[in-house]
This record gives sequence, structure tokens and C-alpha cells, in this order.
Amino acid sequence: MLSRNSSLLLKAGLFTFVLLLLASTSDAQKRYSYNSQIWLSYFTQLRLSNKFGIAVDGSLRTKDHMVEDLSQILVRAGATWFITEDIRATVGYVFSDVPANELHHLTNRIEYRPYEMIQWVKNAGRYRFVQTGRLEQRFRQRILNGDLGDGYNFVQRARLNSMVMRSLSANVFAPRTFSLSAGLELFYNFGKEVMNNGFDQLRAQLNVQYHLNGNNTLTAGYLYQVQQFGKGDGYNKLNAVRFNFIHQLDLRKIKS
Repeated sequence: MLSRNSSLLLKAGLFTFVLLLLASTSDAQKRYSYNSQIWLSYFTQLRLSNKFGIAVDGSLRTKDHMVEDLSQILVRAGATWFITEDIRATVGYVFSDVPANELHHLTNRIEYRPYEMIQWVKNAGRYRFVQTGRLEQRFRQRILNGDLGDGYNFVQRARLNSMVMRSLSANVFAPRTFSLSAGLELFYNFGKEVMNNGFDQLRAQLNVQYHLNGNNTLTAGYLYQVQQFGKGDGYNKLNAVRFNFIHQLDLRKIKS
């Protein structure tokens, strides 16, 4: 049975999504672009002890029309502190390589991104709620006339993600069972270099998970993203199909 607080969180997230979506499409003078992509990701989460763990993941994203070239290669690694079994904090680092595109058509663009994250995970019957807050310090190579300029742009970004999962089996999240999930994530830029695009992007997603066993999960889903251009004069609307492989290993349970 859902708690009152969990129900309020879901309603607030849906209300926020509707308001932001309406705001992003309300100005007829804005320009728009559209993309359809495939996102492939691999996640590894290792629980080392009662208090500490590590997480590593990598992603490939196509550019457009599902199979046209690559738009981004991303690798992320972090160290996690389990404050309690429900609350965990992570500090980490992201390396992102964005191949040449219409903004920097002569070269790839590299981004270095330290981050800090806190996450709350709560099981309630057949449901699992995940709330995540993240701060990112983005160092992106400057672009000048389609090529690399000197130095880096520095932008800070805050992310808030709300996710709810529901098991489709009486054996909740057990091996060889399915579950469904839905989530909303808001991205917001801040800092002295942010002039026109405080609101960065909004993502909404729906997924189906197949729990292979106690350690491995396959996920397939759909993601819709609205992202504001850097100049604040329009939005990119993205439809993406996502496939994830998640590997979770609790080394505390492995006996010598």
C-alpha cells in the first residue's frame, strides 16, 4: 500500500512535468528540432561493505533516425557511501565525448564532469520508489567557428529525478519476473556563464524490466526529452528507445 508521502511525491512530479511541458511549447516564436535515437547502457554496482560501494557505467547514443552515427559516448564512475540502507551518497566523475555535429562540425567535443549525488530508495509492497538529487560541475571544451577554442566553459547543473517501479509478480522483484517503471527528471543550469538557458531539459520515461536473477536485470523503455538550446531561443525534442543491462553484486554475501 502506498504511503501518503509517496503519493504526494508522485502527484507533485506529474504536476511539475505538465507545467514544464506546457511552458516549453507555449511560445510560437521559438524554433524546434527533432531527433530519434537509441541509447545503450551498461551499469555495474558493487557493494563492498555495509557502508561503501562503487558504481561504473557506460553509454552509447546514436545521433538521429535511430541508427545514424553516434551523438555521445559517456563513461561514469563513482564511490558510494551507504548512510543507511535507504539513503546513499555518491561522488564521482563523468567523461563525455560528443562527436562532431552541427554546432562543432570540425571536431569532437570533450566534457569532464565531477558530480555529487544523494539517493533515497524505498520499498513498499510491490512498489519501489527512487528519489535522486545530483549536482554536476561541467567543464566543456570551448567551440569557435566549428572547431575547438581555448579553455573550457564551466557550468553547474542540478538534476532531480523521481522514479517509481512496480513488480508484476507476487514474488516482488524476484529472479525471472518482470516489473514496470516510470520516471521524471528535471535538469537546471546555474552559474555566471548561464545566460539564457537556466532550464536545461526535462525527461520522461517508461520502462519494462526483466530480472534475470539476483544480480542482473535487462531494461527496455521509451524516453521523451525536451531540451532548451544554449541561446534560449528554442528546444530540441527527442524520442529515444533505451536498452540497459544492470549488474549488481553484493560482495558481502560472497563467502570464501
